[in-house]
Amino acid sequence: MISSSYVNLARNKIRMAFKNIQTEYRESILIARINRPEVKNAMNVQFIRDLDCLLEEVLSRKDIRAIIITGNNEAFASGGDISEMLLMGESQAYEVSRLVHHTFSKIETLPIPVIAAVNGLAMGGGCELVMWCDFCIAASDAVFALPEGILGIIPGGGGTQLFSRISGKNNALYFLMTGDSFSAEKAMQMGIVQHITSPENVILNAISIAEKIIKRPGASLRELKQVVVKGQKADFSSALKMEAEAFGRLVGNEGKKGLKTFFEKKKQKD
Repeated sequence: MISSSYVNLARNKIRMAFKNIQTEYRESILIARINRPEVKNAMNVQFIRDLDCLLEEVLSRKDIRAIIITGNNEAFASGGDISEMLLMGESQAYEVSRLVHHTFSKIETLPIPVIAAVNGLAMGGGCELVMWCDFCIAASDAVFALPEGILGIIPGGGGTQLFSRISGKNNALYFLMTGDSFSAEKAMQMGIVQHITSPENVILNAISIAEKIIKRPGASLRELKQVVVKGQKADFSSALKMEAEAFGRLVGNEGKKGLKTFFEKKKQKD
């Protein structure tokens, strides 16, 4: 069962408790659950601030090797909190959008994997948060959408840019313009979801995949994530140079142990 605050585990104790995020610590994996069930986990400004503080703390920790972001059985997150948006003027809405960009982009710079585990609805800002994560495990009945255009606005959490980069311009424009929802299977075809499972097994599958990944040396995971993320934003030649530099750092330093272990095992088999 998920605790109503951070799990009190001696050295693993998180320093802060948040109103809109519940957490559970399993070995080296932190499960962060969006906790606004009364509004289907609609994301308000307080949630964004909570997430920002959580990501900052994780960045300072060496015992956390992976994060799983999830919601509840009804919704991962149903979008932004419309009741808050109704109170915003132009400049305030701009600042909130930039706050969301600032917070969600920290997921990309974390040196550990961040996995979205989606049950139920992932709408608007919820769908955007999924796309910011490194990859997504979704329930077979999960539903995704960026329906802001129906309301006369556009996504403000990175959706216009992320959708087109992940799924291509035409897919992005179609779903952004129509506001149509799409299934987990369609999301997988478009590259937004990487693994589909039964609703009751979403978290278990996410944990299993996280456990598999964190068995790899932390240095290689850190370099791999940053080369991929930064390489996407660079020209191809510069990205290849980043790859070569990271390859050199690993082969010349932390990677030596793994290479030596593999080589010795191979020699024994031969």
